Amino acid sequence: MPDRPRVALMLDLKWSFKRHSAMFAGTQQYAREHGWESIIDEYVAENLTARRGGESLYDGIIARANKKLASRSKRLGVPVVNVWLTSPVWEQLPGVFADFVAAGRMRAEHLLNRGLRRFATMAREDRGAKIEVKAFSETVQAAGCSCLPVRLPLDPTRTYASQVKSEQRINAWMDKWELSIGVFIYGDDLGRLVIQMCHRRGWRVPQDVAIVAGANEEAICEHPRPSITSMELGYGRIGYEAGQLLDQLMQRRGKSTKARHTP
Repeated sequence: MPDRPRVALMLDLKWSFKRHSAMFAGTQQYAREHGWESIIDEYVAENLTARRGGESLYDGIIARANKKLASRSKRLGVPVVNVWLTSPVWEQLPGVFADFVAAGRMRAEHLLNRGLRRFATMAREDRGAKIEVKAFSETVQAAGCSCLPVRLPLDPTRTYASQVKSEQRINAWMDKWELSIGVFIYGDDLGRLVIQMCHRRGWRVPQDVAIVAGANEEAICEHPRPSITSMELGYGRIGYEAGQLLDQLMQRRGKSTKARHTP
């Protein structure tokens, strides 16, 4: 490995969500502190076979990893740290992820502490969402409370037709609510949608429907009023710790490292 490691970043930066931008910022903090050369390469799997003086183009990779990247990096012996829990290869690669179990419990405890005893959850078809909703549901059920779940596709508003179908499913879910109720929604955008649907029914937020949602995307959470109670999942720290883990792997290639979860 050269004196200045070349590290590729495949973080899907065309999306402005914190899970992309804040994670990238965390990797860059680590890169500055340790003298890395960072290269944004959203097609790193395709470019990995390019050579630099007879060696792999990159010394290490931090990525929202896919199957192609996992296969090619393994063949070339280039270490990869995965930061995408829904990745199809998340069990095959060392990774750093948010602690979704702790997050789900904390959201439930926040609503329980407000004196609420009826709850509902909404999740996408996403591994992190499933983990967090399960922890939320177990926490409120342990307190002797009921919880009404609904699950939506990974991208429930991708087209007009899919949005109409999703709203129909949400309305059917809301028809079962008994006010007042605490609701956990996985996604700031879906939290905003549910607030709008509450307003159509004449329900007050947060007096009738107390909502916790998403990963603290400030622009969506703060406006329009009422604001959404959300949670900071520490994506900047995840990016930084992904850098630390990759550094270890680059120094001792071939040794296995278990995934770490940020508290």
